[in-house]
Amino acid sequence: MSTYLFEQELQNISYTVSWSFTEADILKLEQMVSSLKPFPLLVVGSGGSLSGAYFVARLHEQMTGQMAKPITPLEFILSPVKPDKYAVLFLTASGNNKDILNAFEISIQREFLLIGVTCARLESKISQKARCYPYVKYFEFSNPSGKDGFLAVNSLLSTSILIARAYKAIDTKININEQLLETAQAIDNQKWQNILTKKTIVALGGQWSWPAVIDLESKFTEAALVNVLISDLRNFGHGRHNWFDKKGDESALLILDTPYITSLSQKIVNYLPAKYPSAILQSSHDGPLGCLELFIKVFYLVNKAGKIKSIDPAKPKVPEFGRKIYHISSYPTSFKRKTRNKDVWVQRKVKAANQPYDIVLNYLEKFLNTLKHTIFSGIVFDYDGTLCDPPERFTKVIPEIGEALNNLLSKDIPIAIATGRGHSVQESLCQVISEEYWSKIIIGNYNGSIIHKELNNTSQFSQQISEIISDIYQVLKEDIFLTNYSDIHVRYKQISITPKLVLMKKAILKRVLEILNNHIRKIKIVQSDHSIDIFELDVSKLHVVDALVSNINNKNQNILVIGDQGQFGGNDFDLLSSSYSLSVDKISTSLSTCWNLSPVGLRGARAVLSVVRAIKFENTTFFLDIDYLSRDTNK
Repeated sequence: MSTYLFEQELQNISYTVSWSFTEADILKLEQMVSSLKPFPLLVVGSGGSLSGAYFVARLHEQMTGQMAKPITPLEFILSPVKPDKYAVLFLTASGNNKDILNAFEISIQREFLLIGVTCARLESKISQKARCYPYVKYFEFSNPSGKDGFLAVNSLLSTSILIARAYKAIDTKININEQLLETAQAIDNQKWQNILTKKTIVALGGQWSWPAVIDLESKFTEAALVNVLISDLRNFGHGRHNWFDKKGDESALLILDTPYITSLSQKIVNYLPAKYPSAILQSSHDGPLGCLELFIKVFYLVNKAGKIKSIDPAKPKVPEFGRKIYHISSYPTSFKRKTRNKDVWVQRKVKAANQPYDIVLNYLEKFLNTLKHTIFSGIVFDYDGTLCDPPERFTKVIPEIGEALNNLLSKDIPIAIATGRGHSVQESLCQVISEEYWSKIIIGNYNGSIIHKELNNTSQFSQQISEIISDIYQVLKEDIFLTNYSDIHVRYKQISITPKLVLMKKAILKRVLEILNNHIRKIKIVQSDHSIDIFELDVSKLHVVDALVSNINNKNQNILVIGDQGQFGGNDFDLLSSSYSLSVDKISTSLSTCWNLSPVGLRGARAVLSVVRAIKFENTTFFLDIDYLSRDTNK
C-alpha cells in the first residue's frame, strides 16, 4: 500500500495540539464545565468518543471530587439512575449519529439535572437540538484538522485538550507540542514488531493511562488489527495472567504507563516469563498530560500495526452488514412510546414528595380540577428562571415572552413580577413591553421588599439600608472565606451573595449558615440558581401578590402564580405555596400546591409559554384550558 490516509491524519496532530492549546476560544466551554462541576457526572460517548468519555470522567473526578462515569449511549438509555441527582455530558465528533441523538433525546425526556454537549463539528444535529432547550449547555467547534477518518484521532485529541483546559487541569505555560510529541514517533523498532505481530495483545493500565488503554482496544478492534484484551494492572493479577500460561505463544503483554504507576508496571513485566513478549508504552507525565501523550503514542502504534497488516486504519473497508448494524436504532422497543404529560407531572411530584404514584396521581387530579374551574383575575411571575432564561440574564427576555406579556396586558389582565434583582429587570422589560402598558405592571424588586407600581418607576431604589441588614453585612464582609470566593452586594432589605465559582456554592451556603447562626431568627436565607439571598423576615414575594390583589377592582381575587424555585430553601418557596401556583422547574413536597405542569423536557421561559398558550380569556379574567395543557403536543 502506498500512502496511508491514517498517516496523513497523524501529520495533522501537531497542528491539532497547537490549535487546541493556543488558538481555540473556550469561554463557552469553561462556562459549561463550571456549571457541571458541582454534580456527579455521566459522560456519554460512542466509538472514539468513548475514549474521550473515560478521559473527561477522570478529569471531573480529579478536579471536583465528584463521582463521574463514562457510559455508552445504550447504557445511558437503559440506566436506572435518578436524573435529578446527575448531570450528563455528551461527547461527539460529528453530532449526527443516531445513538448520541437518541441518548440526548432521552436525557431531555428524563429531565436530567443538567445537560451538556461538546461537538467537534459546527451546526450538527445535536447542536441544533440543544439550542431548543436554553438550560442545555453546549459547545461546538470545528475540528482543526477537518473530518476524521474511520477512527477518531484529531477530534478525540482536540476535544480532550479543550475540556482539560476548561477544567484548568493542565499548565498551558509549558511547551505543549514539545512535551507531547517529542517521543510519539519512537515506535519503530524490533520490540514493537514482536508485539504487533502476535495474534492477541493483553493491554494493562491504570489511573491516567486507563483512557488510553480503552482507546487502544477501540482502535485495534475497529480497524481489525490485533485481538486486544484489557485489564487494570492489579486485576490482571486476579486470574487474567492465566491467559499467558495457556495462550502465551500467540500473545504479548503491553502496559500503558505513567510515572505514578511505573513501579507496579515494572514488577509485572519482571515476573512475566521472558519467553512472552512484553513492552511498556510510557509517558513521562502524570495526570491529564500523561494521558494525552499516551493517546498520541497509541495513534502511532495503530499506524505501525496497520502497516504490518496492510490495513489503513483510516479506511478499513467497512462491510455492508456493518453499515446495517451501525444504523440500527439504539432505542429498545419499550422506549419508542411517547411520554404522556400527565405521567411526567406525577413523576416530578413523586420524586419531590417521595410519595406513592397512586396517591400523587389522586392529588394531581384534584389540583387540575380546581384549576379547571377557577377564574383568575391576574398573574404573578417570578423573573429569573421563569420569564428570563439564564442565557438572557444580562440582555432581555426572548421575543416570545415579550409577545405573551403584551398580549395578556392587551386583554387587561393585571400582571406583577417578583424578582430578587433591582432596576435591571425594569430596564430589560422596557425593551420588550409596549410603553402603553408600562403603567399596568407591578414590579416587586429585591424579593418583594420594594414594590413599584409602574414599570418605568425606579424611585424607591435609593432607600437606606435597614439596620438588621447593615449589621449582617458587616459580619459577612469580615469573613475571609466569603470575601475570597463570593461577591457580596447589599441593598435595602437584602444581601445577595454570588459565588465566584459555581462549585463553591454549597460551601458558601454552609459558611453563611454557620456565621449567621445567632441571627437566624431575624432573617430568611434562600437560594436561586446563581446566588444566595438574605433578607429580613418581613420580606416576601407574597407581598407582590398582595399588591396585585389591591389593584384589582372586581370581587374575584384569584391570582395565578408562576415561578421556578419552589423547593424548600428556594427563593420562590413562599410564592409557590399559594393555592394556585405552578413551577416551571423545581417543586416543593406539597401535594396541593407548586405543581410543575410543563411538557416533558421544558423549563423556564419555554415552559411559561406552554402555560400561557392554555389561557382562555373572559372579559378581564381568564381560566386555564386543562385539556390543552394536558396534550402531549403542547410545546
